[in-house]
Amino acid sequence: MRKFIVLLFLLISVQLYGKGLLSDTLRAKVQKHLFIGLKYAPGFVMQTSNFFRSYNENSAPIDHNYSGTIILGWQSYGDREWEQYYGYPAYGVGLYTATFPGESNELGKPIAIYGFFRGPFKRFNKVALNYTVGLGLTYNWKPYDPVTNPRNTVIGSKETVYIEFGTNVSIPLSKHFELVAGGQFNHFSNGSLKKPNKGINLVAPFVQLNYQFNERPEFKWQPPAPISKIWETNLAVGYGVKQLQLDISKMPGVSPWNDKLFNACNLSLNFQRPVSHIVKAGFGTDVVYDETFNTTLAFDDQNNPYKIYGNFWDGISLGFFGSAEFYLNRFAAWTQLGYYVIRKNDNEDGHKLYQVVGLKFFFLKNTFAAIGLRATQFSNADYIAWTIGHRIKWTRKSR
Repeated sequence: MRKFIVLLFLLISVQLYGKGLLSDTLRAKVQKHLFIGLKYAPGFVMQTSNFFRSYNENSAPIDHNYSGTIILGWQSYGDREWEQYYGYPAYGVGLYTATFPGESNELGKPIAIYGFFRGPFKRFNKVALNYTVGLGLTYNWKPYDPVTNPRNTVIGSKETVYIEFGTNVSIPLSKHFELVAGGQFNHFSNGSLKKPNKGINLVAPFVQLNYQFNERPEFKWQPPAPISKIWETNLAVGYGVKQLQLDISKMPGVSPWNDKLFNACNLSLNFQRPVSHIVKAGFGTDVVYDETFNTTLAFDDQNNPYKIYGNFWDGISLGFFGSAEFYLNRFAAWTQLGYYVIRKNDNEDGHKLYQVVGLKFFFLKNTFAAIGLRATQFSNADYIAWTIGHRIKWTRKSR
């Protein structure tokens, strides 16, 4: 908290000297409407694990946390066409840190670096009601260890994915200062790359103060282009690895988690078309091979695990999904909601309802690389899929 007060003082100092040499130097160097911000969020820990409820070293609930974020961002004003379509959003990077009062260093003190995108649901003159999404990497967790940290079953690795969703109101206070207040949801998970991985979910109100180096100009507007009617097909192949919790009821003294990795891959076929200037909607099918469904672990005399492979077809799943994709130049964020019509269901990941969220980057005109988190039941991370894909456009009709 002391660091935040110092940084806030520095922000105010920049404003006070806004007419002097410091501001002139910054304004000469800064491009694209750069701003910096500080965010403080006193939050609540969702009680999704016995570890949070009281099964920890202090035998007490871990139910709240405090987080702070330093933000470096850009406010768009319509210099490019997509900025107008998204309602003149702000975007940038954040440096996040959090503490969990009351816990005895069983979780660690996480630090995350992430990218964010804030767009308006609705603008009311100068005030805006916004949504915010963020994605990045978190490190500095203290993970599960069967000897030194056996109660922490929520995080099994020192690094996790950082995910943020939020809604907020932004209010300009002056030509340079902006106040943002709202609520956010944060999720931390390693995508079952290393178990245990029940994940951590935080909900928090927050307040944020931004300082923009250049005065805010008026938003630019130009007549929008026609919405395309082009249907397209996306064919993609994804690969990831995961771990599996073991049944140790007949093996006392053996940890239910180990370092054995299981392969998982998926072949996805998706048909979609634009429904607005920023959204494509569609449907498709997934064929998934998951080694955890047709492979078991056995143990040698020293209790070291090794794989025993079964029927290959037990590892195959077939699913159908609906999809939505938000596209922005070479980037796209997509989500899928699907159901497995064929899937073996004899382990912890055998649920039929599944979800995918991810990011794409088109490094060629129609060829993309992507990373996606596959999950089941909206809360159970399945695996992180590293993906390569190609897009085929079938028609060039437009309205």
